[in-house]
Amino acid sequence: MKNLKKIVFSLGLVICLLFMLEKTYDFFIFQNKNIKTNFISSEKVNAEILFEGSCIPYQTISPNIIQNATGLKTYNLASNHSDLAENYLNLYLYLKNNPAPKIIFLFTGPETFDENYNGFNSYRYSCFVDDKKVNQVIQDLDPNYHKYLWFPFMKYAYYNSNISFPILQGVKHYWNNKHLPYLLDGYDSPFKIIKEFKPRYKDLYRNQQGFKWSLKREKYLSKIIKLCQNSKIQLVLFDPPSLLLNFKKHQNNRLSIRKKIEKIAFKNNIPFWSYDTLNICHEKEKFISNYHLVETESIKFNKTLAQSIKRKIKYGFN
Repeated sequence: MKNLKKIVFSLGLVICLLFMLEKTYDFFIFQNKNIKTNFISSEKVNAEILFEGSCIPYQTISPNIIQNATGLKTYNLASNHSDLAENYLNLYLYLKNNPAPKIIFLFTGPETFDENYNGFNSYRYSCFVDDKKVNQVIQDLDPNYHKYLWFPFMKYAYYNSNISFPILQGVKHYWNNKHLPYLLDGYDSPFKIIKEFKPRYKDLYRNQQGFKWSLKREKYLSKIIKLCQNSKIQLVLFDPPSLLLNFKKHQNNRLSIRKKIEKIAFKNNIPFWSYDTLNICHEKEKFISNYHLVETESIKFNKTLAQSIKRKIKYGFN
């Protein structure tokens, strides 16, 4: 009987300690404003133009250039290695704490709908798992992680290697009373850390590699479209310049996937801006990789995009 009491007491103590540790993690990770979900959920961004998507817009779109041309406050909400489910949650969390922007540009290239590219990073939402919508998306995209969320501290322990550094950074931000992120406008320029940048093109595709359309990715695009419609936001699907040199050899169904995206845009009365017709799309020296332009060309594209936005704001998107 005494041993049973000791076991029950020990288990109870461990659970209590784990619960306290979880609450400590909740507090400190939320202090880390370098995590976009934390920043947009706690501070007022009040952007009038948002850019959403994966690493392509994250490292391509400069809000400063767009804002200077349009006069509208712009924020880059895109996240590295994120899929449409993450884009949906980021927009959902943004709208919970900020007024709806006028326009959202969502990156939708063929890679967007192929599950071999990017993914859903559950650990980024560890301190939001009590939110019903966030919890539902995690259950849908990462059921193995979701089934342990009932147990204290497991929402952090499961992806511990991805959580440890953000927690320590959160502690630092708390003690330094820091409320702003390192990337104030959300844009992570790939050039700022390279003093003498020499373009080295990297091919991301194998010969005869086709894209596989994901119905689950399409489902989350539909959720984004519905969220924008309900919030009266002008949604624009866009695909920045990509290197199309020998694309028929390397991406044999790129055009058919593009047509499916165009069909979805047309069905929902959403503009789809594609920049495949630009001359630079056939000039390998203008690219770092299939989607990332060298710095000078990236600046030119941002200015071209900014002028297009300015015209559409004046004359209408449809």
